[in-house]
Amino acid sequence: MGSQLVPVALVCQFEMIARGFLAAARFLLVLSGGWTSAARWQRQVLTRFNTDIDLYLPRGTSAGTVIFVHGLSVLGHRDPRVEQLGSALATAGFRAVIPAIKSLRELWIRRDQPEQIEQLITAITSDEQLVPGGCCALMAVSFSGVFVLRAAGRPAVSARLSALGLIGAYADVNSVCDFLVTANRADPYGYLLMLRSYYAECETPSARFLEALERCIEHSITASEAESFEDILDASQPDEAQLIQLIADPRARADMGRRIRSVFDADWRDYEAPIESLQLDVPVFLIHGRDDRVIPVEQSRDLADRLDVRGVVNRLCVTRFLSHGDSRIRWHELPEVLRVWCAFAWFFRCCQVSAKHQPE
Repeated sequence: MGSQLVPVALVCQFEMIARGFLAAARFLLVLSGGWTSAARWQRQVLTRFNTDIDLYLPRGTSAGTVIFVHGLSVLGHRDPRVEQLGSALATAGFRAVIPAIKSLRELWIRRDQPEQIEQLITAITSDEQLVPGGCCALMAVSFSGVFVLRAAGRPAVSARLSALGLIGAYADVNSVCDFLVTANRADPYGYLLMLRSYYAECETPSARFLEALERCIEHSITASEAESFEDILDASQPDEAQLIQLIADPRARADMGRRIRSVFDADWRDYEAPIESLQLDVPVFLIHGRDDRVIPVEQSRDLADRLDVRGVVNRLCVTRFLSHGDSRIRWHELPEVLRVWCAFAWFFRCCQVSAKHQPE
């Protein structure tokens, strides 16, 4: 009898591999804009746990559920990039559950934020309507990777997880802080958000200073790289001159970086990636843009090393098809396409309802 079971097991394994590659092909086609048909998915809008949740459903049988946590973006779950990812997951055959998270849409870093989002993820994973069968994968982008890692460390959540997927995540928040503060190539957006949250929680600046800071954040989102912050700030006003110094003066930036790091070591310590709490049987997929200017690619490499030390199965894919939150797949670059395709095929194979979640 044992010899007859081997071919069946091999066939099942082959089918899972094939479904992973097919799901990855569909996912990448939609993500690249090469396949926009809405006939393969539908979106429902629900209200659960005092927040709106977009539920992207595949047409036909679902291969599993993926809960996605959006990043620091004013549009949140309705950012066109997030909507495209939701439709891509559904076209690939997965239920995509994407909650709106108020603090992330308001671009805040707050001491109570990690616990609040962790509780939301925990509640969603236990909701039978959102996660039928109680098995799901967690996925997040950028700064929000830490919330997924925190939730995955909870035994009640990890028992339901098939996989984790982190896009442009970080391993060490203080290293990211140093990069955003000191690196010439860093996107100013990340530094300005940390600056805003620091002053909101740790100091009491003037209303004019805060208004000018909000203006700079909006400028960093919409303006071209060639435009300077001095063009929108008035150096004759003391509060705005202070902000110009915090943005343009390397010494002032370095001093501010030390102050922000001290908060990450104290009130914001829950933003450190909790690798030591991860369960060993939940595989982790890491994908990072080679030229990411908000969270440098070295962070995912460090994260993969730490997962190796922990004994967590993981796969890292570094690609020039990603920047930070944006993707642009160039199909003529066949070797790169194949690498990304194989990486996502591995992740989607892990996302399928695995043996440990099947009824005995």
